[in-house]
Amino acid sequence: MDRDKEKTDKYFPDCLYECFPEFIGKVDDGEYSTIILEYKGIFIVDLVHDAFIQYPHFSIEKALNSKDNIIQALSLLDKRLGKRKLEAMDSNLIVHPLIRKFYELRCEVEGIMPYKNLF
Repeated sequence: MDRDKEKTDKYFPDCLYECFPEFIGKVDDGEYSTIILEYKGIFIVDLVHDAFIQYPHFSIEKALNSKDNIIQALSLLDKRLGKRKLEAMDSNLIVHPLIRKFYELRCEVEGIMPYKNLF
């Protein structure tokens, strides 16, 4: 293989911590790349599959409080999450972009103003 074809003009840092300092000390180094990809909205297919398989076995409370972003996002679309509970949710706790998007989608469908707890 020609070495010149492998080179690109795009910079990739030697240490990802330079680009994402907000994760320093918060995640295990072994899981760092997975955390960064999930933060960017890119999920490993196996993790998505596992979340879909596991989700039906969760209570709505357990799903809403899950540490798995996919399961938490799915819980926002679940019919077991009522309109009053959706309105009462503390939107400050919705930090992941996938969860935020699902929250906004569900609020739009229900005719609820999202993030009203912020005002």
